[in-house]
Parts: sequence; structure tokens; C-alpha cells
Amino acid sequence: MADQISAPKGVVNKGVVKLASLDIHYLVDELKQLERGKVVKIFQDVEDKRHFLFDLHSHALKKTYFRVHLPEYCYLTQNKPSMSDSPPPYAMFLRKYLKNSRIQKVWQKDFERIIVFDLSTKDADYHLVIELFSKGNLILCEEDWKIKSPLENQNWADRTIRGGIKYQFPPLQANSLAMSKDEFIEKLKSSKKDSLVTALAIDLSLSGRWAEELCALAGIRKDLQKPSLKDFEGLFSAFQKLKNQSVQPGLQDNVPVPFRFHTLQSKFTSCRSFNDALDSVIPVNIEVEDKNLKARKEAMSRKEKILRSQEEKIKGFDRSSQDSRRKGELLFEHYNEVDEVLKTIDVMRRKKSWKEIKEHFEGHPIVKVIDEKKGEVVVELE
Repeated sequence: MADQISAPKGVVNKGVVKLASLDIHYLVDELKQLERGKVVKIFQDVEDKRHFLFDLHSHALKKTYFRVHLPEYCYLTQNKPSMSDSPPPYAMFLRKYLKNSRIQKVWQKDFERIIVFDLSTKDADYHLVIELFSKGNLILCEEDWKIKSPLENQNWADRTIRGGIKYQFPPLQANSLAMSKDEFIEKLKSSKKDSLVTALAIDLSLSGRWAEELCALAGIRKDLQKPSLKDFEGLFSAFQKLKNQSVQPGLQDNVPVPFRFHTLQSKFTSCRSFNDALDSVIPVNIEVEDKNLKARKEAMSRKEKILRSQEEKIKGFDRSSQDSRRKGELLFEHYNEVDEVLKTIDVMRRKKSWKEIKEHFEGHPIVKVIDEKKGEVVVELE
């Protein structure tokens, strides 16, 4: 498994914030201030076409911007990134249908990393779906959920995203927010994961950071392998407090949080809103790599390369254990995406040739090599 960082072509994306399902739960509460507001204009980055900016006006916030970078984050900001007024075609398409539209409702689909804007114009009603998982997508649907056009056509094992067909939400993994105590406990008891924190992160879709925080709140070791019924009940009780906790947002370890985390030890710095916390750590402008600098790097002398190679070999012995641990962490963090790739290959293998499978995954954001002879799938995770 390669653990290289994979950023959009020509873009340096360092230390990107990635929103988990529970982050989106708290974020959407703040985004509801946009309801009854208006979409003024829509921008799309010319260099990085997964970067959007919505110029909005609402009664509560007046003029504000809603920034979306697929699939990592979205948030409100007063800081406008540099955007061309003559954007790529998809932004022009959105402007055609959504300019001056009214925001009727903002909501999260169950406990998924999906935010939906219900919009209305004098001619029609629309749903704008923001998918913040896998490689991400932006999808404009008509009132009856027929897809008018997505940013990108996508084919999955269980659904297809393209214009002209009805939009389908992905199969629900686990709606932890709506679970009863018995459902919550049964989900954990039936988990095949090797530790409690992994079961919380994956089977209950909490993500690693929130799973660790929940264990800390419940006073239970995150590596516990044989939890008791009392442990499960303690976790459910802690989760009820967690999901209903009033938002007092801020930063810890330079991480935007909706309230102080027990698992983050650094000083807590308060922010006015969770959106402001996100805005404070994400650069206004995504840096575009200097082409001349890139050329100079590629022209490094042979001697310098040999010297660096020797130095790396010496350091390699010390790093090997760290690399293995990091790869394990990455696989843990991206379990759903990797699992989806493997399931898709398994389904396609029943009817498709290896050539067709490889063509299907060509240009995939994380799948880099499929070697049927070795039985290996090489992925890049960040």
C-alpha cells in the first residue's frame, strides 16, 4: 500500500481538513442560518475544478461565501479566494439554473457525509447535493430527484451518477444519530473489528477521531477487545451527551472542533462558530505549484540524487516501523473507501474481464495499480 499524498493535478494541498459525519452534523446546524437566503453567484476554480465558491446573501449572515472543496470540506467564510469571473463550464451551468435561487432548506442525509441544499427559483425547484466522501461530487437534481447534471459521472457497484437518471443516495452504513440503545449495543456486539475504537469508527461511521473521543468520554480504553454490556451502555450514554452537546467551537492542536476534546491536550482557543474554526485553519487560496520550481527540482544533479538516496537508506531503518504504523492508520481512516473498491472489483469480476475492470478504475483517485497475477490492488491514501 502506497501512502503518498494524492492532491488534484497541479495543486499543493497540505494539511487539508476532512469533515467526518459528526462534524457535518454540527456544521449543518450552523448552515441553517442560510435558509430563506439567496444564491447570488457561483464560482469554480480554473486550476482546481473541485473547488467551488457560492456567493450568498441571507437575513442572518448578510453577505457571505460558502466554500466547497471536494471531497474534504465545506464551510462559510467572509474571505473570498481568488476565483476567475469566467469559470469552467460546470459553474456556468449552475449559474444558469441557480442564480438568484432561494435556499429553502439545508440538511444532512441521515449520518452520511452528504449535505443537501433545497433551492427554488421562479421556474423550478432543485436539490443541490454535496457528496464529501470518496472523490466527492456536486450534483444538481430536479424536484423529483432526476439528475440534471453532476460535476462528474461516476459508476459504483450499487449506483450510477449521470445526467438524466434518478439520483440515488449511497446505501446507508449506519445512522448512529437515530439508533436506539438496543440498536447501538447490538451493532457493537455484532462487530467483527478487533478493537472497540475500530468498531465505533467503522461500524458506527464515527471516524477515528470521534471514536477516540467517545471512548474517552465514557472512560473506556479505546483498545478494549472484549467490552462488557456495562461498557456498551456507558458508550451509548456518552454518545447521547455528545450528539446533544451545545456547540462551543474552537481549535485544539490546530484542529477545528465543535467543542473542547478530551483527547486533544493542547490549549483550547474559542471561535465564534464552527465555520469560523474551519476558516481559521484553511488557506484562503490553494497554492498552485510553481512550474519553474518543479522543473528545477527535476533537474537535480545525479550526485545530489545519489547522496540523498544514501541518506534515505540510513534513515530507512528507523522509519520502517513508523511507516508501517502510518499505513495501518491510513487504512483505518479510509476503510470505507478501500472496502468499496474491493467490493466493486469482486462484483465486476463475476461478469467482466480484468481489462474491463482496469479500464473502469482508470483515473480513480486512490486505485493506482491492479495486478491480477499477484492478486494485489495498490492504493494511494492521504
